[in-house]
Amino acid sequence: MADYPKRRYHYQYGSEAPNYLDSPYRLPETKPDSTPLKRPKPQKRSKEDIIFGCKMSVCGLVLFVGAFCFVSVTSDLAIKQRELKLINTELRETQSAINSVQATIAANLNLEHIQQVAKEQLNMSEPLPHQVVYLSLDQESYTVYDE
Repeated sequence: MADYPKRRYHYQYGSEAPNYLDSPYRLPETKPDSTPLKRPKPQKRSKEDIIFGCKMSVCGLVLFVGAFCFVSVTSDLAIKQRELKLINTELRETQSAINSVQATIAANLNLEHIQQVAKEQLNMSEPLPHQVVYLSLDQESYTVYDE
């Protein structure tokens, strides 16, 4: 109950707005103008404005074409870089395979290794002296290398 006076609105008598119709500052009544409004005719553009507009259009077109070319070249470059990376990895894999094959060949060209494979895997043995046949060929019948 103690808060009730604080929440009340205090009305001040005589503070209302004056009557508009009785005001001495009232404007005389006039009828609104019923004539239709005409649009003003657009002014003709001067040659300078037309030339400036053309210049701006050309500048905008050049800017658009330049941006398009830049994006196109950049995307082509990115594609080529990806292709180059793939080719480089493929080249490294191929070189690795070549190196491993060369190492295998170098290891298998050893005469002792060849004899061991012939004895163990192919069940071969060295020929006996009566099984060996020697041929004598003229030097004209074959080609000599490294001479």
